[in-house]
Amino acid sequence: MNSENYHLAFESKIKIIINADDLGICKERDEGIFELYINGLISSTSILMNVINSINSIRKAKELNVNLGIHLNLTEGEPLYKKDIETNSLVSFNAEQNKYVMHGKFGLRERISNHSIKEIDVKNEIIEQIQQFFFYYKSYPSHIDGHQHIHVIPFIAKILSDIMVNIIGIYRIRLPLENEELLEKYVSDQKRLAFYKQVTHYLIRFFRLMKIVLIQGKYLIPNIYPIPIIS
Repeated sequence: MNSENYHLAFESKIKIIINADDLGICKERDEGIFELYINGLISSTSILMNVINSINSIRKAKELNVNLGIHLNLTEGEPLYKKDIETNSLVSFNAEQNKYVMHGKFGLRERISNHSIKEIDVKNEIIEQIQQFFFYYKSYPSHIDGHQHIHVIPFIAKILSDIMVNIIGIYRIRLPLENEELLEKYVSDQKRLAFYKQVTHYLIRFFRLMKIVLIQGKYLIPNIYPIPIIS
């Protein structure tokens, strides 16, 4: 296939997917997401499985036959995997709330950098969130993405891709693409700016990881590609 024909073939297959994250986080957001879906303004949504409204949200999504994914959460709220919670590296005890909660967006990343997050804890929580989804939706999610972009952190991406491909059989993942020039222009908070830039750098490493996965004969299909990639 020559270059011109390749690009014509690629362009004919382009599909714009508009996904709404954070289903389940509150009633008002759920209502907005479902209204958008009913009116054909979004393609899909992804649900937080460890929030208080998740069961009602997933039942409503099933009723509407929504194209539903999981918005994997390892940063906020309580874990779904409760066994040995006292030694679970994903959580710490919050005396004010009197329960074990996750470390937050920056806390998780800091602990991963310090090598204090255990792989088994990440694996257990990811699998539990997927299993809870299956229990209520009666099928596996169409795709997976990560709350606060945790799914492109290399440490987590490696665990998640293995679970998706080898254990569950889910092959679609949404990737966050950030334009660093626009970030510099519009994001004034330096902590937020550093976070978004870090996500961009993680994404580059994610593609390198996926190249290794492809070589091993297994694959994930990103829901977003910035350019056609020819190998």
